[in-house]
Amino acid sequence: MQSSREIGEIKKIYGENDFRLASIFKVLGDINRFRIVLSLIKETNLRVGVIAKVIDMSLPSASQHLKALELNGVLLKARRGKQVYYSLNRGNKNVKSIIKTLN
Repeated sequence: MQSSREIGEIKKIYGENDFRLASIFKVLGDINRFRIVLSLIKETNLRVGVIAKVIDMSLPSASQHLKALELNGVLLKARRGKQVYYSLNRGNKNVKSIIKTLN
């Protein structure tokens, strides 16, 4: 049995970032979203249509997955005319760690 002091020491590793990181792991738990991230590690910016083709998915389905990744801070979206491009949010320290791990 752990003492209260020992339990307190273990809890010190918890941080404010825990919930954010857990949500990123949750969103990456879907194989299609995971493959999107892998694709964007290889190619810095990809159009939505290209991503849909790469993961063999309809454009609306791919868009839903991209939106989930964007809402969790994993992706950034940029519009160029009528085209929508996605890239990894390399400014997010959690995303940087994921990229480093997967490279």
